[in-house]
Amino acid sequence: MARPLSLRALLALRRGTSGAPANSVTWPQRPSGPVIWFHAGQNDLAAAGLSLMAEFRAEGEAATLLLTSNVRAQVAGDAGRTITLALPDDRSEDAALFARHWRPDVLIWTGGGLRPRLLDHCRDPRLTKILIDSPGDPPLVDAGGPLLPGVTRALLDLFDEALCTNDERAAFLVRSGLPQDRIRRMNPLQQIPPVPPFIESDRQDMARALGTRPVWLCVDPSEAEIAHVIAAHRQAVRRAHRLLLIIAAADPDAVLPALREDGLDVAQRKAGEEPTFNTDVLLADLGELGLWYRLAPMTFVGGTLDGQPGRDPFEAAALGSAVIHGPSEGGFGERFHALHLAGASYQIDRGEQLWLGVVGLLSADRAAQFAHAGWDVATRGAETLSYLTERLREAVDGSGR
Repeated sequence: MARPLSLRALLALRRGTSGAPANSVTWPQRPSGPVIWFHAGQNDLAAAGLSLMAEFRAEGEAATLLLTSNVRAQVAGDAGRTITLALPDDRSEDAALFARHWRPDVLIWTGGGLRPRLLDHCRDPRLTKILIDSPGDPPLVDAGGPLLPGVTRALLDLFDEALCTNDERAAFLVRSGLPQDRIRRMNPLQQIPPVPPFIESDRQDMARALGTRPVWLCVDPSEAEIAHVIAAHRQAVRRAHRLLLIIAAADPDAVLPALREDGLDVAQRKAGEEPTFNTDVLLADLGELGLWYRLAPMTFVGGTLDGQPGRDPFEAAALGSAVIHGPSEGGFGERFHALHLAGASYQIDRGEQLWLGVVGLLSADRAAQFAHAGWDVATRGAETLSYLTERLREAVDGSGR
């Protein structure tokens, strides 16, 4: 592929502006087999890259993920199969060495500004290059200095296709120089939380035990939140006298004394006890969340009132349970924000309001409305992950490496 004049001029201006390579000596050896290079231009997209690779590997494919960001990201990937690096300075010779050293089979670039020198060395036609563009992205080109006319068009022309989230972004890419036939509209790329497993026979048995009783679920509450959970249940029972509270706790034994002190009738799952007509609380651990999410039409995400949430709210939403949460979002801010914008979560400001969320979702129709909106938000990235997984397979099979 010939290098356009505008790009040649820009690279000539940058030539010699940095010293000798500084980062290349620290790079590990390129592993054998396919290498998928995923650049997370925004830190929250690193998790999406891990989700993509989990989907790809689940189909029996073996590949190494090279995960880059503008600053070294701290992510938990498969040991030995995920390499996390910061991108080299685009004005140094490391930019060229980086592409030659890793020789990726696929590049998925998710924003953060295109790097002219680095991408110029990714012209190998065997390298499949996919751009993922979203409304929150910074300017397309990280120029690091004067940007000559035509550079953006030249860089976009390197990509085989671009995925974008709406017509406005598609039109922007066309104006920037990407041919219309290389643009595909898709939902935003996002991490899909693993679906907690469950045993169908257990679900059927528990559904029979519960009968028509209304149910709400509290997941992984902090010690300070237990009093608010108990108070909320007491208030809500006044409106639904047979309401059952399921608490899935990291340490059920630590929760039990407070429940007993309040005079609540508790069935302990680990003791093999099932809820009876008089049971107020079913106390369980976190090992059967897939079961509880499927049985409870609403879920309070613990840690959001006092502490840090330990569970991804998309877990509950993806399994049809409406989400109730407080103001503390921890590392799941984008998730909670997306649910809130879609009208898929009930947010409270303090523990004394928890009962309002529970009572507000006792209506089956309203809970179903929240749950449907939450399911749509939590699973909308599945189509994009599925498409990219297929593209990875095609690229790896056809790379000829």
